[in-house]
Amino acid sequence: MTQSDKKEKEKEMRKAESVPEKGKQLSRKAADKLKFYGVAAVLSLLCAGFICFIFKPDTTETVEGTAGINTTIPDAIAPETMTDKQKAYELERMKKRRQEKVRTLQDMADDYLIPDTSDGLKPEKAAPEQDAIRESRQQQQQISRQIASFYQKPKDNPRVSDLERQVKELNEKLERERKGQDPLELMKVPRMGAKAFEQCAGFLRIPDAGNPLDNTAVHPESYHIVEQMAKDLGCSVAELIADKELRRKIQPERYLSPTVGMPTLKDILQELEKPGRDPRGPIKVFEFDKNVRTIDDLRIGMELPGIVGNITNFGAFVDIGIKENGLIHLSQLAQKYVSNPNEIVSIHQQVRVKVLSVDTERKRIQLTMIGVSG
Repeated sequence: MTQSDKKEKEKEMRKAESVPEKGKQLSRKAADKLKFYGVAAVLSLLCAGFICFIFKPDTTETVEGTAGINTTIPDAIAPETMTDKQKAYELERMKKRRQEKVRTLQDMADDYLIPDTSDGLKPEKAAPEQDAIRESRQQQQQISRQIASFYQKPKDNPRVSDLERQVKELNEKLERERKGQDPLELMKVPRMGAKAFEQCAGFLRIPDAGNPLDNTAVHPESYHIVEQMAKDLGCSVAELIADKELRRKIQPERYLSPTVGMPTLKDILQELEKPGRDPRGPIKVFEFDKNVRTIDDLRIGMELPGIVGNITNFGAFVDIGIKENGLIHLSQLAQKYVSNPNEIVSIHQQVRVKVLSVDTERKRIQLTMIGVSG
């Protein structure tokens, strides 16, 4: 035999050996598959049973017991069970209230119907509860008496009548003092010294006073001079003040003295001509421009009223009625050279200004007092 024949025989033998090995491998794989499917089926059945056990619907549990006895276990959260509980709770509360009312009535009746003992003494009571009820009843009776007395017609009280009489007397006394007021009474005011009285007495005006000079600027220290003038003319002080012809007859030289000079006498005669005059000047009514409410309303050349709010070395800031204040530079206060702004303006002074420039982004307003009308 040749070598090629030997090789062919060996191949055939190898093929014959490999066929049963493949059959064995196939049978093993089929067995493994069957095992896998069997295990999977068993696990599936177990899972399905477990799920059914968990999610199965609730049923009313019953317990077998003796015939004729209800052994059904009710659901604790069922609506009918909750309603029964609520009714039972309400009934229990009503029962307790009824018992408390009965107990209270019994305690109140015991206060009035206390049986006597054989020795003639009344038995001891339950002190705490009965004392509290008695005290409450006494307080109620007291309140009722107070309400009844409040609505009754008040009786004449001598103390009230006495107070009314005193008030009436005080009012009459005040009226008499008002008619006869004297500026010298200011000296009775605490801390009102002679110097303070000297400074303020001339500014007082007392209309309808007992002395007509109290309504003039004549100082109380000079009253005797006016009274002497009226005496010399044969008239009263009131007639002297009211009659201009009488005042013309006065010769001031006759009333000169070491303490009273001609300027004082001339001032007295001038004040007699205008009794009741207010020495204060007229009040200027100030008002900002109603058309200007924000910085956007400003226009160059506008003339506005303002009030000086602050003074610095380089000028003055003026309030013109808006949030931002305008600046008047030192050179814009007057047409002349100004070294100190206080020479031209002062704090809270009312001024009239003109708008030179407006910077809305930086919120700056330049003003001037030069060339402003009024």
